[in-house]
Amino acid sequence: MRNDIKHTKTVPYHPASNGAAENAVRTFKKKFKILLKDNTRQNTLCKYLFYYRLTSHCTTEKTSAELHLNRHLRTRLDIKSKVEQKQSDQQRFFKGNHAVIFEVNDSVMAKDFRTKSWRQAAIVKQSRLVTYDVRTDDGCIWRRHIDQLRACNLCLPGSSMIKDSELPKDS
Repeated sequence: MRNDIKHTKTVPYHPASNGAAENAVRTFKKKFKILLKDNTRQNTLCKYLFYYRLTSHCTTEKTSAELHLNRHLRTRLDIKSKVEQKQSDQQRFFKGNHAVIFEVNDSVMAKDFRTKSWRQAAIVKQSRLVTYDVRTDDGCIWRRHIDQLRACNLCLPGSSMIKDSELPKDS
């Protein structure tokens, strides 16, 4: 009686006298049979207890794990929702280079993958939404993604602009 706990005894060997215990046993047996189909007895028991401890109580509106450990335990669903939230944030905050649009004859720096450096080039044409053909300072035509191009205000040595007659014909 120290903690104001009132101990009430029921009739021996008459489990129906304690309805709450009966409901708990019935629920356990039902869920245990379902979980046992795919797991061993030990794994099934661990899974059942884990999810039982994550179920909030109707009176306290807290889980027994929260009351015992003073924190919320993570589940696969929690991790999945966190990953989806992070992915959504990345899409929302990433602006990208798609706002950059180059015109024909614009001077740019193009990524040279042979030397792992940048080379001066000029836009020849836009072949797709984010893909451009560029002419390098040595006359080579490269196809580069917009992420592999940087705006530049320098002109190519020799001929600073590409003449219209040098532009490739659209098919």
